[in-house]
Amino acid sequence: MKKKISWILVVVAILYYVIAYWTVIVADFVPWTRTNFISYDSYINLLDNRSFYASSQFVDEIPEGSSSVKYYCRQVFKKRIVAHSIVLDENMYLKIIENQKEGYRNYGESEACELIYMIDENEKWSINDLKQLVMDDTFLREVMQNQGKQQDYYCLVVISINTTRGICYTGVIANDNTHEMIEFSVEIPDEY
Repeated sequence: MKKKISWILVVVAILYYVIAYWTVIVADFVPWTRTNFISYDSYINLLDNRSFYASSQFVDEIPEGSSSVKYYCRQVFKKRIVAHSIVLDENMYLKIIENQKEGYRNYGESEACELIYMIDENEKWSINDLKQLVMDDTFLREVMQNQGKQQDYYCLVVISINTTRGICYTGVIANDNTHEMIEFSVEIPDEY
């Protein structure tokens, strides 16, 4: 009986290590997508654990009174795409997008970073303008709260960050009519 229990423990230990190594090593090469998270904290923890670069730029927490949150996280080999949207009340919306714009502006002044676009009264970038960065924007539809009104969404700020893996575009997209904010990050490896 003791040999049978020992054998079962050995098999369980081996399975544990196989699963652990699978998630750490193989997951970087196997495409995966995830859109459901228990909380914003679990979303940020996944990004941090998987070394998604721009999670440090995202809001620290979802404010009280947010009516809806959507997530999108995808890794295709070394290309990483992540976005989330938050619908806020009007006062919180104005405060948060201003804070995020200022944070991106300050971060964009660092050496490894370039401010690609910041909202200008004379010219607003639509989300279609992101294509000029050689960035596929179809993932944004996964987090838009109101896809039918795509023309209401505009870029608030976009930066590029040179990383050891390639280039990372990150930024904020806003919708003043619905008080929705989308934060995104697209990491494109050098090999692409």
